[in-house]
Amino acid sequence: MAYLGKLGDFINHRLSGHLVFAYESPQEHIAVVTPFLLQGLERQARVIYIADIHPAQEILSYLWRKGVDPKRYQDAGQLLILNRYESYIRQDSFDPDQMVDFVQNESERAVHEGYSGLVATGEMTWALRGYPGSDRLVEYEMKLDDSILNNRSIYLCQYNRHHFDAQLIDEVMTVHPLIILGNRVFDNPYYLSPKLYRIN
Repeated sequence: MAYLGKLGDFINHRLSGHLVFAYESPQEHIAVVTPFLLQGLERQARVIYIADIHPAQEILSYLWRKGVDPKRYQDAGQLLILNRYESYIRQDSFDPDQMVDFVQNESERAVHEGYSGLVATGEMTWALRGYPGSDRLVEYEMKLDDSILNNRSIYLCQYNRHHFDAQLIDEVMTVHPLIILGNRVFDNPYYLSPKLYRIN
């Protein structure tokens, strides 16, 4: 497992990447999400946070604690806080292809509007709420991984270990080439490229 650098430095120097973050405590969440958002803003990327179990105001408070006023970034359109219905869940169901298209479109739109790219992260607990299509979570992760190779996006998938069973976390880990431990980024030695699968 090769060490690739601290999360903030990684975001500042990479144009694309698909990362997974499995956490257990609020402190771990703050330690990773805060530099992820800050560095995305500092590198002049559009930053999207998709909230589920953490209220939007809680996420914005991470920036306030670092002396950053998130409102000015929101007012400028650089920082977007979305919910599951504005992203993963459309018409009360989940479609992997639709969500991959969403990420691709947002990446293209960000570049078109003059940003350096897209830095986005989503809480994945929506997948445990029983929406139709939620069983296609791993399929989605594979397709997202394949698409990110071709656009200027860094996407971080968040998995709370208290909500997901260990077997599913192990499975989604294998379809992310990059893994976060502490606030450091490593290449994932258990990664299985989507090129090994036939994805329709």
